[in-house]
Amino acid sequence: MARRRGRGRKNESLVEVLLASPWQVSIGVGVAVFVGLKWVLPAMAGGNMFLNPISAAASSVAWLFAGAFFLIGFLQRFSEDNSLAPAVLAPNFNGRLCMPAD
Repeated sequence: MARRRGRGRKNESLVEVLLASPWQVSIGVGVAVFVGLKWVLPAMAGGNMFLNPISAAASSVAWLFAGAFFLIGFLQRFSEDNSLAPAVLAPNFNGRLCMPAD
């Protein structure tokens, strides 16, 4: 197979994808990782002598892995461009909402 140099599609990392997506996605991934490591993996391990120690170790540090995704979501939430934020509306004397004068 021939390689394409310079024109190939770059594989994005998970962090790059999460930083490009809305902050809710990172929080959702964090919740899914926490639930998966804390409850799903130990339930799947059952009586398996190889998976039991791995699931016990993963269950005890699930907060750490989920916290990394929560941190990405937190950074994404507060680093969003303010120009994309909804405009602040102020009431006027007619009872209608209007843009405040700067």
